[in-house]
Amino acid sequence: MTIDELKNFFGDDLYNHVFIFDMDGTLVNTDIANRMAYQQAAKNVCQCSLFNVVGRMTRDSLRYSRLSPEEETLVVEEKQRIYPKYLDKTLLLPAGKLLKDLHDEGCTTILATKANKQRALQTLQYHHLDNCFTHQYFQEDFGTDKYQYIQSTHGFDPDYVYIFEDSDAEVEEAVNAGFQR
Repeated sequence: MTIDELKNFFGDDLYNHVFIFDMDGTLVNTDIANRMAYQQAAKNVCQCSLFNVVGRMTRDSLRYSRLSPEEETLVVEEKQRIYPKYLDKTLLLPAGKLLKDLHDEGCTTILATKANKQRALQTLQYHHLDNCFTHQYFQEDFGTDKYQYIQSTHGFDPDYVYIFEDSDAEVEEAVNAGFQR
């Protein structure tokens, strides 16, 4: 989707809408950088591998590893420390360009990510997206349900909210918070 397509779709009403963006997998593909940082962190902390963890690697997916809870905590801390070394392995996705265009148009744009604030800001800064938001919400801000938190904080008219999200579970959270599918 491009800014011109949104302008055609919404017309002058574009500026009355709120655009909420997820980060990982929506604005930026961070999968390779996260996996590489977690692998290196596990090697640094306990000289072990996380190759048994399949799919997208997150702090939640570490529970499927062979790490003890203490090792998991240390790996997450080490991963956060070394993650910036892997920023060149991230990839700006088309929604990132759209975000910049919406911001330049003066639209209300919100970041709602379950990423921790430090890593999210590092990633956004790397891709020059950090100043493209009216509001930014991170894992530390809302706990588990980001869309319920945003709706209870702002009370947006759901008919005027447009969400960019790659996770089916989080789309369901948005619907449960009252936003339209």
